[in-house]
Amino acid sequence: MKLIVDESRCSGYGCCVLTAPELFELDAAKDMARVINSHLLDELRSNAEAAVRSCPVKAITITDL
Repeated sequence: MKLIVDESRCSGYGCCVLTAPELFELDAAKDMARVINSHLLDELRSNAEAAVRSCPVKAITITDL
């Protein structure tokens, strides 16, 4: 599984960081979220799914490799 933030959609609200700080951080220079752990372990999948749901602009996706 891989976690992706669409840079063209992200507006830097930070909901993903609040929901899953072990997976995301805010990039102050770009004013957007950045994935810090893109290749997901199974035990982090539920946290990643919660972050996807929390994004107001739907900029986060999870793909199965």
